[in-house]
Order: sequence, then structure tokens, then C-alpha cells
Amino acid sequence: MGLFFFYGTLRDRSLLSSVLGEIPIRSAGEGTVRGALYDAGDYPALVLDGDAAVPGELIEVADFEAAARRLDVYEAVHQGLYSRRRARVDNHGETVLAWVYVYEGPTEGKRQIECWPHKPAEHEATDSKAKERAPQRRPRFTSQEGRMVEKSIELTGISTSSIEEAVRLAVARAAVTIDSLRKAEVIDVSADLEDGEVVSWRVRTRITFAILDRLHE
Repeated sequence: MGLFFFYGTLRDRSLLSSVLGEIPIRSAGEGTVRGALYDAGDYPALVLDGDAAVPGELIEVADFEAAARRLDVYEAVHQGLYSRRRARVDNHGETVLAWVYVYEGPTEGKRQIECWPHKPAEHEATDSKAKERAPQRRPRFTSQEGRMVEKSIELTGISTSSIEEAVRLAVARAAVTIDSLRKAEVIDVSADLEDGEVVSWRVRTRITFAILDRLHE
């Protein structure tokens, strides 16, 4: 068993299930961790050298080792983007220790936020409402009326368990920032070896998605 604290994209239960696969999970309640949270664009960036109460959810996993391997790949731990650390989480007055993914990149120029998803400040919300009220031409999309433009990217999923899991991790990572995923195609499969045995699978995957261009009249 293991306890994780998720404060960002993995609070989406469907995304978390895509990453963890068949590993059983259970919610252990809401909580907060002391630190600072920044808006990194498509995902939040948590650092622990702050004094803000960053909200999130405690998730208990049945198989810690398997879950940690999959989550480390998703969070790009081996690439140095995040690190997995133990942190104290305030769970309604009770302090518990949980694993949390901490951002290791620079935070200069990034805006500090209270929670994820980011709630716009009052002036931002006002500007947004003004834009909504302004007369706009109705857009039409290339995916309508039998028309579509697709684009492909290539990602490499790495798994110590199976080729299928490596593909699933690549797709789950793409789904964080792309909504219109349509196809995943395995391009190349390789294995990392240690002492003459396979220790992990690397699967280069081409992921295709629809481009929803706004073609104004």
C-alpha cells in the first residue's frame, strides 16, 4: 500500500486510471500541502519552499511499487522535470505523510496560483465576460461536414512491465494537453537490458489527433 497526494492533472480520475491501469486505488480524502503552486501552462508546478496551503486529494494505491513506476514515467521524473518526495499533508487537522511530485524546473516568470485548475482573478474574469458579450462571427471547424485535418506527434513510453503499458503511458501523457486524440500507432519497440535481461520496454508511438481550426466566415 502507498499514499500519494495529487494536486494537479492527476486529480482527474479518468486520467489517473489511464496511468495506473488495473492498480486498485482508494480516495483517502482531501488535504493541503505547504508550498507554492505555479501555472506552467498545461499543468501546475508545485515547489515545497513556500507557505501557501496547496489543495489536493490523497489517493491510496494497492501496489506502491507498480504505481510509482508508472507515475514516475508520467511525471517525467527520469528527465528531471519532477521528483517524487515525501511531504506532510494536512488532512482535516491530521498530518499524514504522502508521496508528492515536486517541480524541479525554474519558476521565474511563472504566475503563482492558489489551486489547479487555475481560477482567474476578478479582472481576468471581467475581461473574459466582456469578450463573451462582444459580437463574434460564428466559427466553423474543419472537423465538421466531413472535413478534417489531422496532426501527429511522436512520444516514447517507457515501462518496466509491458509494451502495452508503455503505449498507454504515452497516450495518457498526450491526453493531458490534447483533447481530440484519434489514433495511436506503434512505430518502434526496443528494450533496455541489464545483466542480459530485459529491465524495461521503450515504445515509440505516433499519436494522431484532429486539429479543430476555427475558419471564420
